[in-house]
Amino acid sequence: MVIIVVAVISAIAIPKVSQQIQLAKERSLRVQLRIARIAVERFYNDTGHYPQRMSWLNDFDWEVTPTFPGLTPDGVEKNLPANLYRGPYISDDSGNKRFTSQPNPRGGTYTHSAIKIIFDPISGKPFNCRLLNRVFTVTSSATGNDSNGVPYTSY
Repeated sequence: MVIIVVAVISAIAIPKVSQQIQLAKERSLRVQLRIARIAVERFYNDTGHYPQRMSWLNDFDWEVTPTFPGLTPDGVEKNLPANLYRGPYISDDSGNKRFTSQPNPRGGTYTHSAIKIIFDPISGKPFNCRLLNRVFTVTSSATGNDSNGVPYTSY
């Protein structure tokens, strides 16, 4: 009898907990995207260019070499003087470096470099970033839809 009661309670509780975990990840995704987009905007306001790599958003100024690459709104790479950099624009308090592929706003990826950027809480991968028609976008790298049927890529 006890086993049946435990089974019934588990059948009710486990889906509720799983649903709450999923909702928390979706809320986290929205917050992390907002943070990344604000960081890109601050980077642009300081330098007049977009970051060539998302990892430029959380480097400390002493980590930036005398020049660093940025992208003009037209997508042209240009070396910028380090004194324009006022970062980090996103802080990574963990101090962890992850080795992974990182999206390049002009297409493709940079691979196998140590980066310290926030990752998409749904996919566990870096956010997608793109510079197209003078607009820099940061979107979720997760596929599929959220609990309301909204595609993650539309966040």
